[in-house]
Amino acid sequence: MRITTVNGQQTEVVSAFDRGLAFGDGVFETCRVRQGRIPLWDYHRRRLEQGLSKLSIPIDMGLLERYRSELLEADSRQDSVFKLTVTRGVTGRGYGFAGTETPTVICSVSDAPSMNSEPVDLAVCETKLSCNSSLAGLKHLNRLENVLLKAECQSRGCGDGLALNELGDVIETTHSNVFVCRHSRWTTPRLNLSGVRGVMRQFLLDELGPSVGIEVAETELSEADLLDVESAFCCNSIRGLTQVRSINGRNLEVNGVDFQRFQQGLKESRYSV
Repeated sequence: MRITTVNGQQTEVVSAFDRGLAFGDGVFETCRVRQGRIPLWDYHRRRLEQGLSKLSIPIDMGLLERYRSELLEADSRQDSVFKLTVTRGVTGRGYGFAGTETPTVICSVSDAPSMNSEPVDLAVCETKLSCNSSLAGLKHLNRLENVLLKAECQSRGCGDGLALNELGDVIETTHSNVFVCRHSRWTTPRLNLSGVRGVMRQFLLDELGPSVGIEVAETELSEADLLDVESAFCCNSIRGLTQVRSINGRNLEVNGVDFQRFQQGLKESRYSV
């Protein structure tokens, strides 16, 4: 079951002239709800505000918070998924805007997906991510690259794949960030040119890693570097941590000591409690 509001009113209808539909002019957040609250909302809100500022979309955050709270209070589920989309709103034809538009705020809550703890097999995708330092890291509405990546994975019969950018750097999977262990050192790809700075990724760098005593560095990671990967996992704010069983058919360590520490730390963190 899904419940949706647009600017605080229960409906699934938006204008045909909304710039989010026409140009992908907006940002969104997808959040795990536990016991009726969003445990990592501070991370989601920070990224949302950064994206809105980058796109110069003015928003009354107090009003946005009211829409969010009202919808979550109206939903009886304790474990669900909350999605928040903010677009620049409705304008006339053309890319230009006046800066006085009224943003469109779309909130929805739906059933949480089943938490599959099985490790995943990843293949390197042929589809490449573009490089754009202006948009790198943002959770903006232009997700066509992810659509193409997912279509490639489906055509190849694999559940998920690793995406490289045009420079050959490993960036992320179709829907998650990735962490790898090489030479007994944990790293995650630097995202200054491509990709999305995921909330779970940032939570792991800021809080989870330090809490379990494992240092994680942000570095460049090439396709050739994948041959040295000993173990790896994917992460996002909906599904948590998912082990990687193999990359391009090469088996990795599964259920290693470090991953168990990460997983146990996540279970004891504010994400799960």
